[in-house]
Parts: sequence; C-alpha cells; structure tokens
Amino acid sequence: MVSALPLSVFNALPDAGLLLAPDLTVVAANDAYLAATHTRRETLVGQNILAAFPDNPAAPELAASLAQVQRTGQPHQTAPLRYPSAPARYWQARHVPVPDEQGQLAYILHLLSELPAQVSHLPPADAREVRAQKGNEELRAANAALEQAGQALRELNQQLEARAEERTQALQEALREAQAQREQVQVQELTLQQILGQVPAAVATLLGPEHRYAFFNKPYQVLAGGRPRLGHTVAEVLPEVLAQGFVKLLDEVYSTGKPYVGVEVPVQLLNAAGQPEQRYVDLVYQPMIDEGGIIQGILAFIVDTTQKVKSQQQAAQAEADAQATTAQLAAQRESFFQVFAQTPACIAILRGPEHQFEFVNAPYQQLFPGRQLLGRPLIEALPETAEYGFLKLLDQVYQTGEPYFGAEMPLQITAEDGSLLPEAFFTFTYQAYQEQGQPVGVSIFAFDVTEQVRARQEAAVHQAQLQALFEQAPVAVAIFRGPDYLIEVANVLVAQLWGRTPEEVVGRPLLEALPEVRDQGFKELMDEVVATGSPFVAQEVAAQLLRNGRMETVYLNFVYQPLRDASGHISSVAVVATEVSGQVAARKASEASARQLRLLTDALPVLIGYLDLERRYRFANRAYQAWFSLDPAELLGRPVWEVVGEAAYQATQGYMARALAGEQVDFEARMPYREGFVRHIRTSYIPDVQQDKVAGFYTLVTDITEQVLAREQVQAANTELAAANQELTRTNQDLDNFVYAASHDLKQPVNNLSGLFEELYRSIRFIEPEEEQVLVPLIQQALHQLSVTIDDLAMLGQTQQAGKAPGELVLLAELTEEVLNVLEPQVRAAQARITTDFAAWPTLAYPRANLRTVLLNLLGNSLKYADPARPARIHLSVWVDAGQPVLMVEDNGLGFDAEKYGAELFQLFRRLHQHTSGSGVGLYLVNRIVQANGGRIEVDSQEGEGATFRIWLGRSGE
Repeated sequence: MVSALPLSVFNALPDAGLLLAPDLTVVAANDAYLAATHTRRETLVGQNILAAFPDNPAAPELAASLAQVQRTGQPHQTAPLRYPSAPARYWQARHVPVPDEQGQLAYILHLLSELPAQVSHLPPADAREVRAQKGNEELRAANAALEQAGQALRELNQQLEARAEERTQALQEALREAQAQREQVQVQELTLQQILGQVPAAVATLLGPEHRYAFFNKPYQVLAGGRPRLGHTVAEVLPEVLAQGFVKLLDEVYSTGKPYVGVEVPVQLLNAAGQPEQRYVDLVYQPMIDEGGIIQGILAFIVDTTQKVKSQQQAAQAEADAQATTAQLAAQRESFFQVFAQTPACIAILRGPEHQFEFVNAPYQQLFPGRQLLGRPLIEALPETAEYGFLKLLDQVYQTGEPYFGAEMPLQITAEDGSLLPEAFFTFTYQAYQEQGQPVGVSIFAFDVTEQVRARQEAAVHQAQLQALFEQAPVAVAIFRGPDYLIEVANVLVAQLWGRTPEEVVGRPLLEALPEVRDQGFKELMDEVVATGSPFVAQEVAAQLLRNGRMETVYLNFVYQPLRDASGHISSVAVVATEVSGQVAARKASEASARQLRLLTDALPVLIGYLDLERRYRFANRAYQAWFSLDPAELLGRPVWEVVGEAAYQATQGYMARALAGEQVDFEARMPYREGFVRHIRTSYIPDVQQDKVAGFYTLVTDITEQVLAREQVQAANTELAAANQELTRTNQDLDNFVYAASHDLKQPVNNLSGLFEELYRSIRFIEPEEEQVLVPLIQQALHQLSVTIDDLAMLGQTQQAGKAPGELVLLAELTEEVLNVLEPQVRAAQARITTDFAAWPTLAYPRANLRTVLLNLLGNSLKYADPARPARIHLSVWVDAGQPVLMVEDNGLGFDAEKYGAELFQLFRRLHQHTSGSGVGLYLVNRIVQANGGRIEVDSQEGEGATFRIWLGRSGE
C-alpha cells in the first residue's frame, strides 16, 4: 500500500497521473487526474487501468505503450490520442517505470497531458508547439500543486519531529532499563571477565613478533572483508592498517607485555569489494604469556561499533554509555568506580563486616549532605540506618551472599544543625561481592523514589512491601528456579505479555506453562546463562506466543540475569522484559515509507532537492544525475554553486536568499549550467520552517525548455497557419463554384446524349446480335452512372451551404418512414427487417432536407451492402451524450475493416465494395452535412460482421 507521505509529493505533479502496479492495477490517482477525467479516486484504485475505462477508443495504444514499458523498463510516450467528446479532445500519455532497490519494476507512472483539438491536423513539429502552449497552462496549474507539495513536506517535518520525540522517549526508557540491568550485575572481576567473554566480538590470536594469524573467528573474518589467512601476517593480510598505526601498537604490546585498550577507535578497512570503509571499533590487544613468562603472541579482541557511532546523537550516547559501562566492568576497579561516579543512580560500595564506605558516587553523597562517608563504617557515618533496619539488611546480605531488593523504604536524616530533614524513600539493591570465593563487601544501587511514593500516598495507593513493588514494576519481570525453570515469580506485566494470568503460570515449569516456546531457543539461552554465569541481553527478538487464543509474533527486549545462592551457585534466572512490537512495526513502516519516497522522487521527471542554511545539498533525487552527471549521493554536502556552476548560481542566489528569509519563491529562468547545456526552468523554493526558524529550503525544478522553444516557434507557425487558412478558404470556395458549375453544365449534354442514343438505337440494326446484347447494356449503364454522378455532384454543390440552412423541428419516426418508402424496392430485395428506437430524443431541431439526405444515404448503404447469405437487419436509435443527441445506425451486412479503411471512408469517390453500383459520394455528403452542423461521425465495423454508424448531430440537433 502507498503511504500518505509519497502521495503528497505525487499529488504535486502538474500532469494528470496514475500510479500503477506492475500488473497495471491502479494504486493511486492524483487530484489533477481526477479533475481531468471527472472520476472519483475510490472507483479507480484497485482496478486494472484498461478495465476502468472499457469504452476508451485509445485503449489499444495505451495497452501497447504500457506493455513496452513492462517489457523494456524504459519510459515511453504515445502519439496524440483522440477521445470521444464534443468538442474533440486530444491527449498524450507518458509512461515512466519506477524501479525498486533491486532494479525490478515496482510501479509505472501514467501521466496525461491534454493537447488542443487542432493538434491532429498539424504536422509533428506543429503538434509539439501546440502541446507546448498547453504545457505552459499546465505549469501555471503546477505552481499551486507544488505549493501543496511544500505544505506536505512541512507536515512531513512535523511528523519526523514527533517520531524523533517518540524515539527519544524510547531511548530514555532503554537507558533506564540498562541502569536496572547494571543494578543486577555482579561486581567481582571474574564475573565481569565472563560477561566480556560472552559479548559477540571479533577475536584473533597473533603469534610471534611478525603477528601471524593462528586463529580468528567468523566475526573477525567478516570485519576484515574475508581476507585473513592462517600463517599470514597482519601486514600482509591488512596492508591498509600499517599507515594507521595498528601494527605499531601490536609491536609495542608484544615488546612491553602491556595490554592496549582502545574505545571507538577509527579504522579504515577494505570491504569484500575492495573499497575502503570508515569503521569504529572497541579493541583490546592482550599479550599471551606462557608459564615461563615468555610472550608468545597477542590476543586481539575487537567489537565493531560503527553503527553505534553513526546512529543519532542521543541513541549513540546512550549506546556508548552502555558499552562504556560494560567495558569498564571488565577493567580494573578504579575504572569501574569512574563509571559509577557518572551514573545518575545512587551507588556505594561497602567493604568488610563493618560495612566501611570504600566508594560513593555524587548522587549517593547528595543524599547525606554534610556527612563524611568515605573510609568510615556505616553505623558511624549514618547511625540512622540502624534505626530503619538498613544495617540489619546489610549484615544479612554480607553473611548469606543473597542479594536484597528494597522497594520504597523510608529513611529520615538529621541535618547538620540537628533538625530532621523530610522523610525520603528509596528503591535499592544490596548485592554481595566476593574475592577468591569469600564475601568481602556489599554494593548498593539505589534510586530516590520519594516523589513517586508521595504521589501514590496522595492517591491512597500504598505499596510498602517488596512483592507489591514487584507487581507494580514498569517492566515484565519473572524469576525461574531449578533445572526445569519453575516459574517462582511472575508479575502482572509478564503474565500479560505471555497471554496468561499470574495464577496460570506461577509454580509451573516454563515449557509446561508456555508450551509454544519449545524449540524457540529461550530455554537454551537460560541453560547457557546458568552454565556460564553470564547475563544475556537481547534486543528486538521475535517470539511466537499464544495470546487471546491465537499465535502472535511479538518483539521483545529482555535480560536473563543469573541469581546465586549463599554458596555462590546459580539457583535462579531472573528475566526483565519489555515488549517493543509497536516500535519495531513503526520503524519498519518508517523505513518502508522512506524507501517508497525515494523510489517515487527518483522516478519523477522533476529535480527535487533540499539545501541547508549554508546552501549545501542535504537531499537530491535521481533526476540530478541526468543533468549534472553526478550520483545523488555525491551531491550531499556540496555547495550549490559547485554543482550548478557559477553562472547559474549568480542567476538564482537572490531567490535563494528570499527563500532562506522565509518566503516561498516561484520563478522561470534561462539557466546556463555549463557550455552546451542551457535549460529553461520553472523553479519553486519552499522554506523549511522549524520552531519559527528557517532551517533550509526545498527546491523543485521542472525543465520547460521544450515548452519555451515551442512557444517561440508557435507564434511564427500561427502566422503561417492563418495565411494558409485564408488560402484554403479561397480554394474551397473556388472548388464549390467549380463543382456547382460542372454539375449544372454537364447535366443537359448528358441528357441529350442519352436521348440521341435512344433515337439511334431505334433506327439502327446490329449485324451481330451478340454485339447488341453486349454493347447496348454497357452504354446504357455508363450513361446511367454518368447521370447519377452528375446528380451527386449537384447535390454536393447544394450541401456546401448545409451549415447555413435553418433548423426546423423534425419528427424522426415520420422522416424515417418517408425515407423507407423511397427505399421500399431495396428493402424487399434484401428481405430487410428495420427497427427503430427514438424514445430518448424523438424530435430534432435540424434542417429537414439535410437530415433526409443523411438517413437516405446511411439506410441505402445498409441495404445496398447487405450480406446475401442472411436477411438484412437494420436498427435506428437515438441516445444522449453530454446533452447532445446521437443518431446510431446498425446493420448486419458485409461490413469492412474500419481500422484499416476508417481514414478513407469519407473521402470523395472512395468505394470499399465494387460489386454494386455507386459513385462514392454518399458518405462524403453525409460527413459534410454533419460537420457543417457542428457534429461528427464515428464508425465501428469488421468484415462479415456489419457496421455501426454513430452520428453526433451537434448543437443544431438539440
């Protein structure tokens, strides 16, 4: 389905247009097309374009053009197409393919341009002139459409800002989750090393002073573009890193035995295609020392952080904080303390059974203003904690090794002046840590939740106990115990996530409570967490869950955290999860929308770009490549003068200044982009206003070179055409006079010749009777044909003034009966059955003699060219089109190839059947009469299938 965002740009096109699927189904129709065709969008979308207009006479040409685009993938333009209407209307269709990212046909743009009626009578060059004149009118209409496009783009900015805000909130939530995860991380160095060992990273071992590969894993091979080979040196495999100093770092680590740690180190690597790519990595070069203290080689541990660095600033910062925290947990204790010092949560580390303060960060110190904490036992530094039970809890955690999660516990501190500070509430974690298997201290991870607690107190919702807080947690939480992962705890959110109630899952093994997760890998992940003791963190993992009686695919962010008992064994696994299905769907929809926008803008024959305040390109569609021979990606960041040239820039910089001042600017100009490449353009600059400030402007450029050149040529052509029309009028008048004089002057000699032949025939005798039987009929037939031709010419002379004859009310039924009486011998000879239907328009205001000539010739032809193999059937009817009467004559006679001979049908003396007598003047007379009265004729016929004549009688028939 096409998103609303690209359609706003599609609606800004100056031409009437449809967006078609590859099977020619209508996907979208712009406003210009609906106005031009008098149709509604809901009746078009979803239909095949050829089926949507079944009566379209130009359907074969359109089908052929569309088929060519489907076959070749190249744009195609039809010849001028004539549509049935009065007055006549002419159109020209352009079909533009729209490829997808793989180069396959994704859409076809069907664009229509209306041409003046006289275009069908002009040579191709003149036709272009007329179309150019029409194009100028369309360009003026396009201005309004482009303004609508600008409005749509401004709405797009607002939508993007809203989405950015949503993503910012989501990232903040992710940061809070990361902080919650860090609350549960073990602080022992062994645990931190295990966490680092489980992080997916590129790992390689390099032996000897030459750093030869002895091992590398798959991520390392991918990072190095598939080039590493066992036994080869780093310099041989990755020559580009020599100049970047990485081999020198390896030499230093190998010679000194000191490890090297780098965070977000920039490095340029060749990819699999041999092209350099800028990447960023976190890396550790760790010397490998044998039992004798000899350095054998170096362990390279590398994490590719390129995507993180290139992400949005807030997302990058959040990700960097999380990775920095993880890296610092694996480093020395001092680095570990520095990370905690920058964490907004309240963190303290107590050592020994007296709980002496070894570390406190700034937020923790701020809880106890004026108190000296570092180096002092808890009971001495904060005696109030004993009264509120905190000291007892610390003793319990230190002795048992079991962590303690405190929820909204109260504490009231005495100020320096002896007064009591307001009571505060804290949610915290007490986590024991060990060294060499012995408990040595307790870490505190706490949040000041006083405001939340007071808010709930005002709402009379009191949550004082741990289980109550657990149930109110803003994320889904569960604890699994034992080898079968018995669900020991499940809050309401995790039960809702699973599609169950807490009562349905608590106390049951995982695969019994949630049988659908079998073979989805979740149990296996927990097995690995239990086996390694390392937490597992996952982002946007798909899961199939049975919810509301049906299987649903959901996306989850979750953490599996091992929980240890007093002996240090892992007895349980805690899971903290958040459903992110909405965010995943929104991101996928946004990505699809962006791809569709790029596909549409790249297919449009209009230059669409965006310039920032420094007049540098930030967006350019594919049309720029044809003009400036540069890929759109190469334009990004380049100043506009460098792309379009100094001359063109000087011609437009004043307009750009107005756009950057907040004014929408529309102009036409002649642009000398470079030598040999000059274009006439129609341009709109649309300011991008964000928070009442102009951030840049959109530019839409349409090439109107052909229209401008055509407009100049049309003026000269119109002068020549006027002179030609005057000459043609004089010629037609002379021809009319000649036809009338010839028919009048020849009539009497032919009558005399016929009389002389009759007199001569009575007075002579043929010697050979056979000659009499052959010659006499031939002479009589020739004289008769000559007389008929002269009569037709006389009638032709009379019809020259047909358009000037006054109209009169004519009853169609009465006039038809009169004509059939004249044709009665032919009706009997053809065994014809003639039917009529004049209910739609029984009375016409038309010159009676002219209408009688039309009926006499059309009915006479239907009888003359009846098929001898079957009785003749002729039907006369009248129907209404656009408020005008249309006379239709249908027969089942011999017919003819209308597609082949249609252009010759109304020519003077043109006959398609030779087996009967005739002069070839009848249809010419009919056409002259109809055209003289402002009408027109259409004919459908095939050989052996009869013929249908539709006569639009014009305004004079109303």
